[in-house]
Amino acid sequence: LVRDQGEGKVWENSNRRVKVSYSMQQVDKLHLQNALEHSARILVAAGAREVHSAHNSVKPLRLAAVAEDGSDAAVQAELEAWLAQLRAKGMQTLDVMLGSAHQMGTCRMAASPKLGAAKPTGETWEVPGLFVADTSTFPTASGVNPMWTCAAIAHHTAQHVKQRLGASPELSEPAPPRRQRLARGCMSAACVREPTHTGKHGPRGAPLPAEASTSVSEYSSSSSESSSCRH
Repeated sequence: LVRDQGEGKVWENSNRRVKVSYSMQQVDKLHLQNALEHSARILVAAGAREVHSAHNSVKPLRLAAVAEDGSDAAVQAELEAWLAQLRAKGMQTLDVMLGSAHQMGTCRMAASPKLGAAKPTGETWEVPGLFVADTSTFPTASGVNPMWTCAAIAHHTAQHVKQRLGASPELSEPAPPRRQRLARGCMSAACVREPTHTGKHGPRGAPLPAEASTSVSEYSSSSSESSSCRH
């Protein structure tokens, strides 16, 4: 688990498809190479007879004979020859299988929207009421397993969500996805759903924005879930 120094970006192209770009820096490649060598030495010292790397073009190390303590000269010679192949190959693009199960720092917490995507409370700067509560809020990659830190961040953010819910018990229904709005002929992100039932106290359903130009009395009592849109 390398604490990488490189950067990448995620963006939406003209076709509204999400694109991802990331390039490793040389220092990160060197860290991975050193980690691979140390791991191989540890495995052989522990008695491993076969060691695989993430390289597509380097065959696995298969020792002909292994001493119990891994100190046999023949074993060390085979190991060093195999490690020399790995060094020669380096960490070439598309030649090494890389992946990550602990993405971090993609929605970092910060004191201002210029420095990060989320507030110290976990709420995003751009979307009120939207909270992030995982390793995305890290300022950078930790370099170690982030499980306990992730749990602490989740607990921290949950307290602020509780405060938010306590202060605003009435929750608005989120706007439908853009594609759904377009299918219904609604071009605005401020689409709201009609109340699904009308009783003696008036329409009941998802709360409407206070500034909505369409009055409540204009809604029908139909049980259908058609949508209205204000512009």
